Amino acid sequence: MFFLFIVFLIPGLFFFAHDACAKKIFFLEKKMYRPFSREHYRVFRTDFFENELSRVKIEYEKSASAFKVLNPGYDQNNIVPYHSLDKQKSSYIVFVVDDEDNRYVVKQEKNGILKKQYQSVCETLSAFMAEKVGISAHYVRILPIGMSFPGKMVKNQTATLHTLVPGVTVRNLQDNEYEKLDIKQKNDLEAGLPFSEMGFNRRVIANMAMHPALPPIVALDTLIGNRDRNRSNLIYDKKTFYAIDMALIYDTYYDKVLLAKLACDQVALMIYNKEKFNQSELEALKSYRKTLIALVSYFTPKRIYTLMHKIAFDAGLKDNLFFSGEEVFDMIYEYKCKIKESDFYIKKLIDFLSVLINGEV
Repeated sequence: MFFLFIVFLIPGLFFFAHDACAKKIFFLEKKMYRPFSREHYRVFRTDFFENELSRVKIEYEKSASAFKVLNPGYDQNNIVPYHSLDKQKSSYIVFVVDDEDNRYVVKQEKNGILKKQYQSVCETLSAFMAEKVGISAHYVRILPIGMSFPGKMVKNQTATLHTLVPGVTVRNLQDNEYEKLDIKQKNDLEAGLPFSEMGFNRRVIANMAMHPALPPIVALDTLIGNRDRNRSNLIYDKKTFYAIDMALIYDTYYDKVLLAKLACDQVALMIYNKEKFNQSELEALKSYRKTLIALVSYFTPKRIYTLMHKIAFDAGLKDNLFFSGEEVFDMIYEYKCKIKESDFYIKKLIDFLSVLINGEV
């Protein structure tokens, strides 16, 4: 009898311990993410946000003076819409100018579902990260649900206000050395692209080596998983480049892979193949790695998703008639998993890059 008791007890204890450990682990493979459940409310409960996020301050530096139009008491009659991009299918894009000729872009998703409305949060967060580490990009502020603003087409949806950077998009460059520039890191497996064309590949390295402003932009895209650095989302003003439109971050829907993981795989393969780089490419790789170090040093996973939560609730996504608390917390949890996963791979990537740059095999 005692023997039978031991036989059944030990496997039971094993599976109990295994299950208890598994619940504490953030799995690094997309298909192994646990679905959202109500137990997560102990992490994302209302009183946590009220007590903790109320003390979170987003410390803007260079852009602090760029948005006086959002100051309380500012007369919005001084803001005039002067142009719009009517051909945009998914969003409203309206250009506005104030009485001192400061120009801005108001961007708002047309679709009112939470996933689309949350892009305003991602856009604001990405621009803040770029500003904090000195990456050349536009400045962005959230326009919350319920706020009226010239150029904001739907009052009860989120929107963003962007500074208008000088120059033209790379897509519209003509007779210019950068007219074919392409630093987009692709991650869509369904597109059927060969691995050599995915993520942080030789094409991206060669292109980012063309100008010193480009490696930091590519580094930010890798960390935040921005898959949308197409040629319309990069501005050139005859001196430098500016990153714009960074809403599609940490996007792994529909069999997409995190850019940080793809970058690790690509660099590991380059090391294995003992690939060689010219001097400008090596300098670009060093700048890319240096920016990644600066980003992960300041933007820990906890800091990123705390800032994301802060912006989300400043946007009015916490208390409104359109989304339930469970929907919002579910999305927050999804992003938290991806932020932690990206941080894991970025730290590996930094080590791999050291080997690649120094030729240590």
